[in-house]
Amino acid sequence: MRVVGVSKLAYILFSERINSIIVDYKNIKRGIYYHRIFGFDQQDVKCEVFYKYKGEVFLIRGKPDDVYIDNGYIVISELKTCNTEKLREIMGMMGFVQANIYSYLLTRGKKTATIVNSYVYNPRVDSEPRLFISTHGDDKLADWCIRRSLDLILKDAEDKDKIISYISQHIKK
Repeated sequence: MRVVGVSKLAYILFSERINSIIVDYKNIKRGIYYHRIFGFDQQDVKCEVFYKYKGEVFLIRGKPDDVYIDNGYIVISELKTCNTEKLREIMGMMGFVQANIYSYLLTRGKKTATIVNSYVYNPRVDSEPRLFISTHGDDKLADWCIRRSLDLILKDAEDKDKIISYISQHIKK
């Protein structure tokens, strides 16, 4: 059995584009700080789901940045931080994928409606996190993203540009 985090599932889809722009450890540390000051650091809701794919069992685990109930909807939010505007869209898409995966894992087999939010914060230009997208959770997209990420982990993947293009089609701005 392999253990894989939800953040890794989302990151692996976009890693080539993110890594083409220099990311350093200080920025990651600052991102953790911004999560805390803006309230995206919930500790109560944790996901752990066994997922069988291509004959292997994966334990998918993680904690959404923010989860609450509003008017009967489970609202799942992810905050991504960046230090350049070049990264804003790719980080927003990554947060969208991650929030959808959490939605899928938290509600599997239930008829529970979810809202997924992706926020992006660039301290150089924003005074607070900006909403990238807010939409209903999409279980089919989440399952598709999980499978594509696991393909990349298993080294059995299709072109990453095709994957990102498919995800972009699900984001209605």
